[in-house]
Order: sequence, then structure tokens, then C-alpha cells
Amino acid sequence: MVSRCDRALWYCKTSDPKTRKPKPIIFFVQYDEVYQGSKIKHFQRIGDWSGLEYAEMIFFSANAVDRETETKLGVSFKHLHNGITWNDYRDGLESWKSKRWSRLTGSISLPLAFSPSAGSFDRRNYSALPSLGRKLGSGKFGAVYELAGTPNAVIKIFNNWDTRYQQLFGQVYQLIVAGRSVDHITPACEAEVLRYVQMWAFEFRNLEAVSQLKAPQDPANFTGWLVMSRARGAPLWTTQAYQGFLSQRTTGTTRPHILDYRTGLAVSKMFRSWSAWCPRSLRELVSHNVSFNRPAQLKDAFHLVVDAMEEIVQIYGIEHCDAHLANVMFEMRGDRPIKAHLFDWGIAVRMTWDGVQYVRGNDVAPWVDQEKNVSYTRQQFRNHWISWMVRTEYEAYVRRGVISVEDLNGLWEDLLWWQRR
Repeated sequence: MVSRCDRALWYCKTSDPKTRKPKPIIFFVQYDEVYQGSKIKHFQRIGDWSGLEYAEMIFFSANAVDRETETKLGVSFKHLHNGITWNDYRDGLESWKSKRWSRLTGSISLPLAFSPSAGSFDRRNYSALPSLGRKLGSGKFGAVYELAGTPNAVIKIFNNWDTRYQQLFGQVYQLIVAGRSVDHITPACEAEVLRYVQMWAFEFRNLEAVSQLKAPQDPANFTGWLVMSRARGAPLWTTQAYQGFLSQRTTGTTRPHILDYRTGLAVSKMFRSWSAWCPRSLRELVSHNVSFNRPAQLKDAFHLVVDAMEEIVQIYGIEHCDAHLANVMFEMRGDRPIKAHLFDWGIAVRMTWDGVQYVRGNDVAPWVDQEKNVSYTRQQFRNHWISWMVRTEYEAYVRRGVISVEDLNGLWEDLLWWQRR
């Protein structure tokens, strides 16, 4: 809204984002209400034109009497004392965010916090839950089941879902789709709760984007579960090639270690949910002194994962940011992996490919440590994610006491070997 004579806005110009040419600012004003009288009438007319609620509006004014727009209508009002400064603008937005969220959630009774667990779930909280088949696995965030009678789909049931989160989920989802921050929600919602709801919303959006979401189709119907396409293939550690990595094993050692960095087996981040996900052979692995051979198999697997990441970015505009081997299925030819298929899309962000560079968007996804608005050449992108996967696997070794931090530092001497295809 223009709060004074709009004539000056015909003379002030800015760059048109579409044409890159200077254009009078007045052309970017959607609702121009300029005349003498109470600003109450101004905002009422803007509300009628736009269909927006007053809680969505903010008013910067040097006239204290204009505060009536806040007390009578609910517009967020920022009183100015000497023109408008950057601090005034920023403070006004923060005040608007806080008041707006308070109004939007005033009728919601939310649990303040929860303790994520991989235990059983109460079906009464999950509306319209389909018939479940065999349980495929579970972890910190939820459990995955076969969908009864549908071999090409699986269902993911999120831990700690509560029907009181449904409205919050819808609001977070809309903000994520619009590319807007959810930070202003935290004053009314415990931060850990928000992170989990945000991850659910990101997974819904990302599954939609990569054409893997089967149900529910409408985010308004989300009640803590998602049906998605089943990734083809098998986990690397269930294949014959993976079993071939192990060349010897002895028992009774007090400090296990890996003898050659290049010949490490991919012990993935699935260790986070150790007892539920990890096969017995891998659980035994971290309590014995072992050495490995045939590292080319693991190296091939890493590069196939990045191939899949590139394909998804170029087709769908989504970058998977948690592509460790526990989130990948592999098609095999004999004892070699030939194609990777990614799943588990809760930790993924927007990215575009312009034919020369990959450009990451400004998504702020929970548990994503990748820098926003960064550009990569294709080789930089591949090197970045190959390095990430190698580091992720070997940091898992350190956490489990398989190798020392000193051993991990020595790994970087061999990093170029992993990056070279």
C-alpha cells in the first residue's frame, strides 16, 4: 500500500525482474489506496480487493493515530519516528510474524515437545491408514511397511504423529511450497516439534516433485503416513558383491580397525537405528578386527548414487541431501551394481540445472547442512557428493570405534582416488 501521494512513485524507478529494464515503482504496487481520511477505510478496501485477512498485513506509519488499524482491524502496525530505516523495517516484519502466527494458531492445542522413538504407534492417530503388509524396517523418524496387495508401493508411518499437528502441518507445507521461512513459527511451537513437522512437509513436497507420491494426494489429508513408490533393487549389503568385500575376520580384539582406507566397507548412517535396520553381519563387523578387498565395488556404488542424484535434479529439480547407502537400492548385473535408485526424501531441497551449472535454491530443510544458493559445475557437484558419502561412511566407523579420528584424517589422502571414475 502506498501511504502518501503516489505521484513520487512515477519518478522513482527500479529494475523490472523480467525485462531487467528500469520501470516506475508504481507499476509494482498492486493495491493503491491514496486519499484523505481514516486508514481503516484504506485497509478495508484493500481487504475487499485482495481477499487477504488483516493479520496478513503490516502498516508502517509516522502517525500514531494510525495505530487504530491494529486495535480495530488486527493489522500489524509499526510506528515510525524519523522516516523508515532498515531496522524499522526488520523490526516491523518480526513483530508481524509473531503476531500473525499467534493469531493463526490461537485455536490450536499443540504438544510442546516429544521424544522420538522407533516403538509401536497408535493406529487411532492415523486416519484412513491402509492395510499394512510386512514391516521392512524402522528408525528414529518412523517405520516402513509393504502395502498389502500392492507390490510396487510402500507406506511410511511417521513416529509421534498426533492429530493436533494436522493444521500446523498444512501451514508449514504451504510456506515450504511458497519458498518462505518457517522461523516465525518457533515462538508458538517447541523447536524440535517444528523440525519434525517441517521434515514431514518436505518429504510430502519432494515426493510430489519426483513423482513418487501415491497417497494422500492432498496435503490437507495428511495424517502421519505416506504411500510412495517402492525403489527397485536391493540394499548393497544384501548383495553377493557386498559379501565379497569381507576377506577375513578374527575375534577377541579390544580395538577393531580397518587396515586399508581404500578397502572400507560401506557401513552407512543406518547405524543411527542400529538394532532395527542393520543385518547381523554388520553388527558383528564393528566388534572384530577386519580387512577388506575389492574396493572398486564400493567406489562404483558411490558414483552410481551421484548419477541418480544428477538425473533427479535435471528432470525434477530436487537435490537429495541424505544419499548415504542406507537410502539407496541397487540393481545388479552379476556381482556389480549397475544402477542406483534413491528413496527417503525428507532431507532434500530444490536445485536447478541450466546446462552448465547446478544451482541450489534457498530451501531451509531440517538437518540439511548444505549451503543455500550455491552453484556447482557438474564435476564440482560430483566431487562434493562423493566426498560427502566417503566422509559419512567413515565417520560412522569413528562413532562406532572401528577406526580412530587419526585414521579418518588419513583418509583424505585417498580422496582423489574415490572421486576419479
